[in-house]
Amino acid sequence: QTTEYGGVLEMESEGTARAVVFPPRPRDRTADDRFVASQDMIDYGSTGLALYHFHVQKEVNSQFAGPSLADLETAARLGQTSLVVTSIGRDRLNVDLYQPDGAIIDLGEFRR
Repeated sequence: QTTEYGGVLEMESEGTARAVVFPPRPRDRTADDRFVASQDMIDYGSTGLALYHFHVQKEVNSQFAGPSLADLETAARLGQTSLVVTSIGRDRLNVDLYQPDGAIIDLGEFRR
């Protein structure tokens, strides 16, 4: 089985950010294809740059690129800028930033 992972992006030092991973908790999971942020992650993220999670259950997940309706609702409820990273092919990721007001910015495709 697979599941979605996520965490918080935070500033580490001048011009440097780091990703802090918050592994999914079995008690919070509702499905393998749905990310549920733990309360710890939400609390920690209140001072971070953004929350993030992945849509990478399969190598090609293009149909799930971008935030889902549930992702947008969560960003609005938490008042938190967020990122979703989607696997769109071998060594290819798509990144989208979304805001609490529903604005979505496609940051493009990144290759490994």
